[in-house]
Amino acid sequence: MLLQQAAAYARTLSNQQPAGYQNKPIRYIIDLDASGDRAHITDVRPGPKSRGLELSVPHAKRSSGIRPILFADYGTYTLGVPREKDAPERGPELLEAYRALVERCAARTGSPDVGAIATFLRNLPGSMPKLPADFDPAANITFEVAGVRVIDLPEVQSFWADELGLGAEDEPAEGGFECIVCGNQRDAVRVHPLKIKGILAGQSGGTDLISANNDAYFSYGLENSLTAPTCASCAEMYANGLNALLASAKTHTRVAGVEYCCWVKSGKDTAVIPCLEDPESEDAMWVIASFTNGNTNALREFKEEHFYATSLSGNGARAVVLSWLDSTLLEAYEHIVKYFEAHSIVAPDGGAPTRYPLRRLANAMVRDPAKQQPPRGDIAAMMRFALAGSKLPLDLLNQAVIRCRAEQGVRRDRAALLKMVLVSRERFAEVGGLKEMLDPAITEPAYVYGRLFSVLNDIQYAALGSVNASVVDRFYGAASATPAAVFGLLIRNAQNHLKKMRRDKKELAANALEARMEELLGFIPSVAGKMKFEKTLGLEGQGVFALGFYHQRAYSRAQAKERAAARDARGGTATAQSAVA
Repeated sequence: MLLQQAAAYARTLSNQQPAGYQNKPIRYIIDLDASGDRAHITDVRPGPKSRGLELSVPHAKRSSGIRPILFADYGTYTLGVPREKDAPERGPELLEAYRALVERCAARTGSPDVGAIATFLRNLPGSMPKLPADFDPAANITFEVAGVRVIDLPEVQSFWADELGLGAEDEPAEGGFECIVCGNQRDAVRVHPLKIKGILAGQSGGTDLISANNDAYFSYGLENSLTAPTCASCAEMYANGLNALLASAKTHTRVAGVEYCCWVKSGKDTAVIPCLEDPESEDAMWVIASFTNGNTNALREFKEEHFYATSLSGNGARAVVLSWLDSTLLEAYEHIVKYFEAHSIVAPDGGAPTRYPLRRLANAMVRDPAKQQPPRGDIAAMMRFALAGSKLPLDLLNQAVIRCRAEQGVRRDRAALLKMVLVSRERFAEVGGLKEMLDPAITEPAYVYGRLFSVLNDIQYAALGSVNASVVDRFYGAASATPAAVFGLLIRNAQNHLKKMRRDKKELAANALEARMEELLGFIPSVAGKMKFEKTLGLEGQGVFALGFYHQRAYSRAQAKERAAARDARGGTATAQSAVA
């Protein structure tokens, strides 16, 4: 399905190129008169650092053999000027192959312009124009005859398509293969004409999606690209489609070296990639509003659009397809909205909840995103959850829990990641799911432990102020994994801190914090008057602990801000009244 839909996408492009043509930098243009006797060469680079003028020109994949490219080849082919590293006989060999190609084009097309170029080439080296002092024989050259750029002539384009086997598309080939893209009986190409560009993990010159060059990869004795028979036209079309998808920010994003492409059958622009890149963007707001407000027209349009998504990576010279999704745009947007809800979480100070780009959530799994890449499998799982609603693996939770324990605390983006994993696994469905902020209705021990741990840290801070090593700094890892081992000690210390607060005449604050602590202790079972904390918490329990801790801390900070604002307001009012008096 990937090849078929990539080829279909290529056909929707408004800038679809002639068969066998690709955009390439052209550095030199040779101007000829109508007879081909007088020639002048011009360097057409837009700037000194440019490789040349980007033009749609004939293209062909070339290995180490001799294969000229019509009117868009290096100076070594076009003029027979060898590069420094070439053997002396190399230039004449390549020029002769290029001449033969142009002679065939002139004979087949009957074009006088192509005939003028053939005449020019026959007369070389006598017809050689004066080359620029910095002439680069490794740069591409094309021709103009009496002001006409020959690569734009329909007869030249048709000849090149036939030369590559891209013509006569509707004619079946006897004894050929059934093309895996179009399903017609065709001659299959052994080497696909275009490489896939833009895959970071592949080679810089591009990768092949279909290729077999070793016995281990052959199938039923079929070599090269015959293992997946594709006609020349479809091979070029699917590559054009994938290259266009990878080149556009509207259809492509890259996370941790993996390329993700999303598109619809009609070829229209969608908000899928913008939503994943920036959940606070206008596109994301529009998608959310369409569902929230029940925009009937938009929802109907979404339902009618076939949606596709794939992820690609590279392995040397080959592209690797990691995933494929065939859905509708309505389903994709529905899941994206749920993905937003799943990880939306209150700010650390109790401020408004926010949503994160997928890349930011992925980076929450590692210590330093500049030096480490999140596991690709986990990112792929996040993408499947965002686009298809698939359950997230526990490994994602494990990565986040490890970072929380290592850093002795819970960052906002990591709390969002933890919440998203737990939501995907339908934790707390009995109380209506996980909320963006503190939910007192959740009485699961791990959540209560996390809340209690935050309150114990608040008590220490209220009693002692800033210290070198707080409760969180010293005990987060142990409290989240082995609660029974540390909570007895922490509660005894908290009682001492509360006594100190009362000695320091902080009675109201001490009473409020003690009441909050006792409220949470009330959810913990006791045996013979002794509180019974669980000895260990499993992976999910540690994730729930972290979320309870984060929620309680955000709630406490929000309350502190409210109290401070209220004090400021009272102080401001008193000052104003005094001024009036």
